[in-house]
Amino acid sequence: MQGIIDLHHDIFFFLILILVFVSLMLVRALWHFNEQTNPIPQRIDLNVLVMTNAPNEGDFPIDQPPIGGLTDLLLEITHAAHPSDIIAELTSKVERIFHEVGTPLPL
Repeated sequence: MQGIIDLHHDIFFFLILILVFVSLMLVRALWHFNEQTNPIPQRIDLNVLVMTNAPNEGDFPIDQPPIGGLTDLLLEITHAAHPSDIIAELTSKVERIFHEVGTPLPL
């Protein structure tokens, strides 16, 4: 009999938690829709929230070819940095940071 009582208390504990949460949400909704207490309501448009984080048209250069066409794209590819140059630049920056901090560079 004691196990059933404990189960009853456990179930009602979670039911009360859910009741408190739903009640708080209801009070908040009523507060925001009450014209006397909140004359200027908060208006949040979901489309605006989604579109502010969406990429712009010019963010993806592969999707849109350059104005000059394929020749400009080939020229841009030939002038792109070589991976070894990028690694060397990053290594020098890391070494400079370790030198500024005053700690030895881990090997």
